[in-house]
Amino acid sequence: MLFLCVQYWYILLFVGAFGAGFVYAPGPHEPHRQIVYDLGYFAAYWIILGIASSVGLGTGLHTFVLYLGPHIATVTMAANRCGYVP
Repeated sequence: MLFLCVQYWYILLFVGAFGAGFVYAPGPHEPHRQIVYDLGYFAAYWIILGIASSVGLGTGLHTFVLYLGPHIATVTMAANRCGYVP
């Protein structure tokens, strides 16, 4: 992994500079900043949960508590809010 980071340092530098510019530079992209934060948080949450699940933490209950439970609750609340339950 470290070898790939060293080999493609210019891509990492570009992505880091682009990210810093997006966060700190003023401009017309400011209304979209919170959307990007929310999507990044969502992606990081599921990636971390996937890693936790793949290493076999717990007895299987964590799969429901971390994955299925929040998903079922979110879908149920969205269906109630929209007034549509298929």
